[in-house]
Amino acid sequence: MAQNPICCKWPGLDNFKGKVIHSKYVQDPACDDFKGKRVLVIGSGESASDLVDEVSKVTKKCYVSVRTPTLVFLRNTFGVPADYAETRSMHCQPSWLRYIYFKISLVNWWPWHFLYQRVYAKGDQQKLPKVTWIWKLLFGTFFRQLWRGKFTRCSQLLVTKADGLLYSLDEGRAELRDNVESFTDNMVKYCNGKQDEIDIILLVTGFKEHFPFLPDHQNNCNWDRWMSLFHPEFENVAFVGFCRGQVGSLIIAYEMQCRWIALIVSEKRPSPWACKRTLKKKIAYDFLHNNGKFTNTGSFFYANYLARYHVKCEPNMTKIFLRHPKVWWYIMVHTLSGFQYRIRGPHAKPEFAYKALAHNRPIKVWGYYFIDVALILAAFLFQVYSRIPVIGWIFEPVNNTYYSW
Repeated sequence: MAQNPICCKWPGLDNFKGKVIHSKYVQDPACDDFKGKRVLVIGSGESASDLVDEVSKVTKKCYVSVRTPTLVFLRNTFGVPADYAETRSMHCQPSWLRYIYFKISLVNWWPWHFLYQRVYAKGDQQKLPKVTWIWKLLFGTFFRQLWRGKFTRCSQLLVTKADGLLYSLDEGRAELRDNVESFTDNMVKYCNGKQDEIDIILLVTGFKEHFPFLPDHQNNCNWDRWMSLFHPEFENVAFVGFCRGQVGSLIIAYEMQCRWIALIVSEKRPSPWACKRTLKKKIAYDFLHNNGKFTNTGSFFYANYLARYHVKCEPNMTKIFLRHPKVWWYIMVHTLSGFQYRIRGPHAKPEFAYKALAHNRPIKVWGYYFIDVALILAAFLFQVYSRIPVIGWIFEPVNNTYYSW
């Protein structure tokens, strides 16, 4: 997977007299190769954020070129990781309401985080970077792209869960730059007309998805596989791990994939290759209706879909509410936990799961719980509305928890 780095081409890059390095070949960001040099880092993902944070400590100048509008999360949001914002209370909403809530919360969490730290921060807790860097990376880049005739949809935003880039910019160790237009022997020119002298170009542009046993034309698209797992032309082969969401626990999503595969192998679930024609139709349908909305939205979204329709281990929240109200509350407002998928279904261990969930208490700012209560009440109203004869059937797509499945 990490053997084929993506090396973009720009006009004049071949004439550049300095070094051009891909992040694949960087072993030590603080090595002598970067000390006292003027370095241009191209990229704004997690790897780029971490490299900028390290490289900028030893360079003479460090510039960061950002092309895609990027939303950067802090590793600590309201005292907990950002994944805590993805809960079952949010995902039991209709897809359109959840999508609006999720996108609005992504943009507006920063002022509340700033207020939280001003009120609750103690001791030598690290201070927050200025909020202007959030807007420059997200909205500044978005409007520059829009001015040039390119509209970036929400599903195309880059969400980065590493905050090294923010602190490097805020502390003055790195400088933010526009998208690269061209290079000369020792200069870089940006799309806004600015230029900088540089010694090293550090490409943090990712890797091509590549499997040696697949034909070249089938190597670069996750949507060639049903549910990102099964390829119609490779029977008894499953691609585990290609379901990374913007937020959420990846491990639970991987677990759901593996549990589904185990059930298929043990013949407790039908084989996806039983009818390859049907499998290809499913892949085509998913690409048409769900591309960019499913696995890229959130890991909970993907994992719970597998738990509901394939592994059949999604917890029955009504029964849990009647038997263990406290556990029901923890499941609804807490971050995604694998214990809830062991209450029922294959290899269930309800006694152990209830005990673990009862001790796995939420750690949130109290204001979060008001949002959780409002979401739970809204979900209940949508459920009631969907059961009204005729009307509920007509508006079923509006009330659908998942997009187009």
